[in-house]
Amino acid sequence: MVNPAWLFVLAAIIAALGILAAFKNLMLHVQERIEQNEELSMQSLQKKQGQFFIRVAMSESIPLLLIVFGFISMDSSKEQNPFIPLLLILAVLIFVLFQVINIRRNVLGFGETTTELKNIVNTLCFLGGALMCAIPIISIVALVIMM
Repeated sequence: MVNPAWLFVLAAIIAALGILAAFKNLMLHVQERIEQNEELSMQSLQKKQGQFFIRVAMSESIPLLLIVFGFISMDSSKEQNPFIPLLLILAVLIFVLFQVINIRRNVLGFGETTTELKNIVNTLCFLGGALMCAIPIISIVALVIMM
């Protein structure tokens, strides 16, 4: 029987890195639009945002199954110390949040930044960061329940 703590770690890693890849793709598109001096608004990004959300849903499908299986097998596991899995999840969480901050800095570093552009980039970064943190936070809660 698989230890559910490691299922939660695997779910957090797959979800966070998958969503990070989708987020980088979205922000690369935003950066290209800024470099080409094209109009950038939330309406002009709707198609790319739709693709982003589809990629997020695909990235979260397997982690959600892993979390469900982890909760189901949690009763049979007698793991007393899920400290190492907890540290790994926190490391992934910190890594993706630093990546979001770095991506934001890179995107806003191109050309002149208007208030509207800053608002769009900040909104996308908060959205991406929240989506990347969802599964790792669920995994942390599951590990705390296991203690």
